[in-house]
Amino acid sequence: MAVLEEGKEYLFDVVGEISIENEAVFYILADIFSQKHLLSKKTYRNYSIIVGKAITCKVDKINCQGRIYLEPKHPLYKIGQVCEFTFKQKEVIVNKKGVKKNVLHFSDKHGNKAMAIIKQLDKFNNFDLPACHCRIIDIKKAILIVEIQMDMFNCK
Repeated sequence: MAVLEEGKEYLFDVVGEISIENEAVFYILADIFSQKHLLSKKTYRNYSIIVGKAITCKVDKINCQGRIYLEPKHPLYKIGQVCEFTFKQKEVIVNKKGVKKNVLHFSDKHGNKAMAIIKQLDKFNNFDLPACHCRIIDIKKAILIVEIQMDMFNCK
């Protein structure tokens, strides 16, 4: 059986939509091997995904049970781009492994969400810029994962 490879991009046909549990709606995608995959319509509502068209997705992760997680190509951004974002809030989150992470939340002028994980506690606690330039390092579930470009010329 042919399989998709983690980290690679593939073209997927958007073949339909389906409602599952508690009225959650998913796109049904067919890969190059005719295997079907589900993609949350709510998460990617700003991506202009249309049934009957094809979209490019990266295979973000394949878990130990073989479940494949897809990330569609963002309609505006690419990994490596540097863009200006407006600071929204600070938050300490606890991941699934119980590890605390210091997160700064941002948004752009189009309403896209972005987040930066800050490892140095003093930089997290003292961050007070209304806006700054950030490099996009990843995109997960339609959220831009960024690193702040901390030089005097990029931050306001």
